[in-house]
Amino acid sequence: MIERHQGKLYDTMERHQGKLYDTMERHQGKLYDTMEKGMMYDTMERHQGKLYDTMERHQGKLYDTMEKGMMYDTMEKGMMYDTMEKGMMYDTMEKGMMYDTMEKGMMYDTMEKGMMYDTMEKGMMYDTIEKGMMYDTMEKGMMYDTMEKGMMYDTMEKGMMYDTMEKGMMYDTIEKGMMYDTMEKGMMYDTMEKGMM
Repeated sequence: MIERHQGKLYDTMERHQGKLYDTMERHQGKLYDTMEKGMMYDTMERHQGKLYDTMERHQGKLYDTMEKGMMYDTMEKGMMYDTMEKGMMYDTMEKGMMYDTMEKGMMYDTMEKGMMYDTMEKGMMYDTIEKGMMYDTMEKGMMYDTMEKGMMYDTMEKGMMYDTMEKGMMYDTIEKGMMYDTMEKGMMYDTMEKGMM
């Protein structure tokens, strides 16, 4: 669902009263990629000068995991899972194919000329707002989830994964089989290098 409601932009995977949201929302100057009420947050938020790619900051701890809620952002044997089990949400890369899938639901979300594409065409994934500079694209095995000039990149180029906010120093990167979930200068590293986690 691509929805503009009260000036907000939604790229929403929504089970209403099932509470599964993949939401791009600008609300009071904050940008959310959020699962609300399921308490899973993958949030790009500038709040009091801080940049968050967070589940939550609670008692000084940073989580990109909600255990027992079955949220996994995992790389296993070259396969990427961003999964909520039993909620059937998969954001998966298996054998070079990108899935942002709600099973038995077949997600297509496309608004042409409004430049929003959340589409799988011939194995190519587009979640795009042109001129708004948002790209979530798989072209020839290359994955782009990009906001140009806003410096947000979630990119797979030649087997290298970037989830990057340049100048905001946020990197969630796989380069040559090495996993980085890094905020430089903010000193947050969740890194897998050469099979070491």
